[in-house]
Amino acid sequence: MIPVSEIGPLLITVPELGDVTDADEAQTACVLASGAILDYIGRPILEDTYTHTLPVQAEIITREQEPNGMVGVVRLKAHPVTAITSVVLDGVTLAADEWSWDASRYQLVVDEAGAYEAAVTYTAGYPDVPPGLRAVAKRVALSMLSNPGGIASERLADYNVTYGDGDFTALERRVMDRYRSATGTIRAS
Repeated sequence: MIPVSEIGPLLITVPELGDVTDADEAQTACVLASGAILDYIGRPILEDTYTHTLPVQAEIITREQEPNGMVGVVRLKAHPVTAITSVVLDGVTLAADEWSWDASRYQLVVDEAGAYEAAVTYTAGYPDVPPGLRAVAKRVALSMLSNPGGIASERLADYNVTYGDGDFTALERRVMDRYRSATGTIRAS
């Protein structure tokens, strides 16, 4: 059995799968489904406090407070963001009035367009797994349990059955795409 601690909180749990015959296999299916979904969406989903070191990108803006028309933008990985507690720009801690938060674009704006990286400590995520992601996790886990060998198709004389190809369905991808990260990967700070 794969330990839950390897991927963090599960998107689906064994009791949510209903009547299962092998609890260990069901737990493994929940872990694998959760890990695959989180890997696909590319960001954490549940509420937590994160410290991410992310690149600062220069962006042209039109605002009167910035005479040179350039700011630095840091696109945060986890969202929705509920609090930002610390911003360290190239090793210098910024005061709260030295940055602003653009919630519509999930980005932190700093006046230093030439900065290299920012270490941002913030609270973000959903308090519970969104229903769409929970439904996808359940479908994936149940699919793993009903076809543990990952067989694509079987044929016996005139009888032929085709299962999923082991990848997410178009519907599952469409649901997960709503939560997919539009930013790069997280680097450990």
